Amino acid sequence: MADCPCCGQPIPPDIHLSPIQRRIYELVKRFPGISRTDLTSRVYADDPTGGPDSDNVISVHAYQINRRLKPHGLILRAVRGYGYHIERLDPDYDADLDFERSINACYEAIRERVANGGLGWEPK
Repeated sequence: MADCPCCGQPIPPDIHLSPIQRRIYELVKRFPGISRTDLTSRVYADDPTGGPDSDNVISVHAYQINRRLKPHGLILRAVRGYGYHIERLDPDYDADLDFERSINACYEAIRERVANGGLGWEPK
């Protein structure tokens, strides 16, 4: 598998993804380092309802994309402050643990927001 000469990201093989997952995957390939908020805005730009109320849905899609990338030795990874990237997979990577950590990070962000006087999460 080759790396992109411009950004250094691995160039993955074509994989089967849902239309939304495909958009996420292609946007991360095209814009390495894209934030979750920008990714959500671009993925749902044509959605007449405006898309989901929360950009946490991107984390769920990333988990599903990673299940398809893993056999190819790749991962779609989000690093706080550095956005989403496609990287070579660490052989010791555990997708379930990564997803659990993502969810825990979301809960921690909500707890921090509430502690600072902001709104908590409310189901719709």
